[in-house]
Amino acid sequence: MNDTSTPPNGQALARQARLRDALRANLKKRRAQIRGRAASESEGDEQGSETPAAVDANVMTKGDQR
Repeated sequence: MNDTSTPPNGQALARQARLRDALRANLKKRRAQIRGRAASESEGDEQGSETPAAVDANVMTKGDQR
């Protein structure tokens, strides 16, 4: 498995840093997506763009397309 008694070499440290940076970037991207969706949903609620029945109809038709 992973021997923790030896310190990581230069390649392992570089890999850890690369993975850490990739995970942080992914987290930032996902948070931005969530904020964007929340903002667009709140705008839709204020404008009253769709009624619950219209949303249900859209879900039903999208679910039937296989």
